[in-house]
Amino acid sequence: MVSVAVKDFGPIVEGAVEIKPLTVFIGPNNSGKSHLATLVYALMQGGTPRNFTDSLGYHTAGLFYNLYFKRQMDESDSALGTEVNTWIRKRLDEGFDFTDTPVAILPASLVQVMEEAAKAEIRSIIVDPLSTEMPRCFGTEIDALSRSDGSGGKKFSVSLKPEWRIDAIPSSNEIEVVIPAPLFAEKSVRFGAKQGNGNNSQHARQVSSDRYKDMLASAMSELLVDVTHWQFSEQTYYLPAARSGILQSHKQLASAIVRRSALAGIESLDVGRLPGIVADFISELLTLEPEKRAELYEVAEFLEKKIARGRIYLESAGAPYPEIAYETQGQKFRMHRVSSMVSELAPLILYLKHQLAPGDLLIFEEPEAHLHPANQRVLAHAIVKMVRKGVKVMITTHSDYFLSQLGNFVRLSALPDERAKRGYDEDDYLNPDDVGCYLFAWDGEEGGSMVRELEVSAEEGVVEDEFYDVSESLYNEYVDLERAAIKSSIK
Repeated sequence: MVSVAVKDFGPIVEGAVEIKPLTVFIGPNNSGKSHLATLVYALMQGGTPRNFTDSLGYHTAGLFYNLYFKRQMDESDSALGTEVNTWIRKRLDEGFDFTDTPVAILPASLVQVMEEAAKAEIRSIIVDPLSTEMPRCFGTEIDALSRSDGSGGKKFSVSLKPEWRIDAIPSSNEIEVVIPAPLFAEKSVRFGAKQGNGNNSQHARQVSSDRYKDMLASAMSELLVDVTHWQFSEQTYYLPAARSGILQSHKQLASAIVRRSALAGIESLDVGRLPGIVADFISELLTLEPEKRAELYEVAEFLEKKIARGRIYLESAGAPYPEIAYETQGQKFRMHRVSSMVSELAPLILYLKHQLAPGDLLIFEEPEAHLHPANQRVLAHAIVKMVRKGVKVMITTHSDYFLSQLGNFVRLSALPDERAKRGYDEDDYLNPDDVGCYLFAWDGEEGGSMVRELEVSAEEGVVEDEFYDVSESLYNEYVDLERAAIKSSIK
């Protein structure tokens, strides 16, 4: 799992979240839920597997092997080469089993070179793209994303886990990075099993010192890939809270974009005019392929049947971009003529039909918007189906109906016999460990919100007091007014 921690970031004073198969943010308006969700999107966009894993696996391992180790260890006047060669010869003379070698016993200079290489890769593959993606996704300069430090300056920090951390401090709209050492303290160099058939320990004692230099270089390069591995989603999509308004004017927006870019620049819209999350959302809508059937198509049909009461689809004939249509009871409607409920659901349904795949992350702001409480429960059901099919989902919500229904699906994880009784499928449940729920609670003294993780259990579902406190206050007010009305009538 990936953990993201922030301090003095927008409205957030401090907090940390772990990105799980289902991650839910709750709390009052302007408490930082969308701020943190947008940060996660920027992180994922700035470090997708194509940018990170492929580059790291090919570029770093080869570069590290040839540049950092083999060359230096082959040079007789290299301090590193001398130290490593001496260490290898000593261990061979001792009959040391190299099968699983703790990093802690390796020469310090070797580990230092390794960590410098890891830091360089993290900066180039994660930090540099993030420096571009953060202002693009937020549609503002980096220094505008922070809280005041009380002395007129601006600062914030972002930490990424599990294996390493980035502390980002905006300075002249740039990100400075601190990656603490040691990165490899608890790791081991595991290369014995790749030496050949037979007893690895015996084989290790028979090879030459020169052979072990090559093997050590290769094994350490693999360790670098392992330590700097980042669990990015395959693709990340963001459904912003403004999606209904965007979709209502979808045709006009599309026409304007096409005229300006002639389709050539659709994937790189002018972020000076639109925040990146909105620009990307419009771009995704315009580039959906009607003929592509995604793996979650059945979940889309579930929503069409249970909530939309009609079909939402793409029409591509005669237009430079697909147009979105809604068909119900034999009649077809364009998006500017449909209800807000349909326009709210349409992007999700289209993503499910033509885009989303297992391993993707969908960030979904206020999924309950414009939905009756009964339909909110159905949508929560669809979210569970998405999670069970391997899509990671991050949600911001203000709905106690929606959250309570998700909590019920957590409770169903321990009650398999109850699923069919209540009209659910066998896989319609959520494991408690797969759900992270976080409350963004406003702190008046700090002038911002503190992020607190809520308990999720099979016994109680999602344990929260945010909505309960509001309900209790509303009920108490009702009782007080009822008493006042009785007193008034007596007079």
